[in-house]
Amino acid sequence: MSSKAGKFKRVNPYVVHSRRDRFVSGDKSWYNNTKMNNPIGLDFLPVILAHVNRGTIWWVFVFVCVLFAVFSSVLIFHWERYGRNNPKVILAEIVYLVVSVEIVSLAYSSIIAFINHA
Repeated sequence: MSSKAGKFKRVNPYVVHSRRDRFVSGDKSWYNNTKMNNPIGLDFLPVILAHVNRGTIWWVFVFVCVLFAVFSSVLIFHWERYGRNNPKVILAEIVYLVVSVEIVSLAYSSIIAFINHA
C-alpha cells in the first residue's frame, strides 16, 4: 500500500482534470465558477444566437405562436365541449390562458431585448 492512502492530492485548478480527480481532491472551484457564471447551463445560446438572422428569430416566434394557438384552440374546444360547465374546468381554462399570455409576452419582450442588445 502507498503511504499516501487517505490523503487528498493537490490539483492545479488551471489544468483540466477528470471529474474523478476533482472529486477525490475535494476541489469544488470548477463547480462554483460554472454555477456563478451561468447558473442554468446555457453557455451555448450566445454562440448560436450570434449566427442567427433577426428575421429568422421573428419567423420562429410566429411559428411557435401559431402552433400554440392551434394547441390552445383544441384544448379550449375540448374543455367547452366535454367540461359541461364544471367550475374546475372553467378555472383550468382561466389559469391556462392567463399563464399562456404571460409566457408569450415574456418571449416577445425577450426577443425585443435581444434584438436591441445585439
